[in-house]
Amino acid sequence: MKLVEMLIKKHLLAICVSLSLLLLAGVATAQERWVTDRGEFTMRSGKSTSNKIVRMLKSGMRVELLQTDAERGYSLVRIPGGPEGWVVSRFLLSSPPALVRLPQLEKDIGRVAELSDAKQALQTEVRQLASENKNLAAELDRIKLVSASAVKLDRENSTLRSTLSSASSQISELEEDNRKLGSKSNRDWFVVGAVVLVFGVLMGLIIPRLKVRKKSSW
Repeated sequence: MKLVEMLIKKHLLAICVSLSLLLLAGVATAQERWVTDRGEFTMRSGKSTSNKIVRMLKSGMRVELLQTDAERGYSLVRIPGGPEGWVVSRFLLSSPPALVRLPQLEKDIGRVAELSDAKQALQTEVRQLASENKNLAAELDRIKLVSASAVKLDRENSTLRSTLSSASSQISELEEDNRKLGSKSNRDWFVVGAVVLVFGVLMGLIIPRLKVRKKSSW
């Protein structure tokens, strides 16, 4: 924002200086003169109206001053790239007339208007960028918050996976122990059943003999 204002102020200063120079002294050098903006004037071969007209000079035309006859009130001038001749000194100006300065002034005023419009456009753009920057900062904060939550969830998931793995191992051990216990219980019941069966067989063999002995004793 400050850079934009500095650039605009710099351009405005340059334009103001240019306008001041044009208004005060124009762009003339010591040897340049301009025809006044009051009409067309004659450039003659000599210092009087009786001399031959060399050329008609239009308002605002730039000429090169070669010599001045203050007593006669005439000046010898030369048109750039053209002929030389004498003109009435009072029709010459040391700075460009308003007719010449006006287009440049209008151009400079137009530049000022353009710079003003550019400044407003830049200010609008700066406000938009500031708003976008604010939104991006808020989005960044949200992303940071989500990222922190994601890291926390990942850690919790890792802990849960570790706990689940440990629980699965314990369940496997318990299942193995249960299987072993079940196998042992089946063996124990098998032994008990076998003992009962053997006892029953033995009793089946012994009891009849005991009855036979009792009858014999009778």
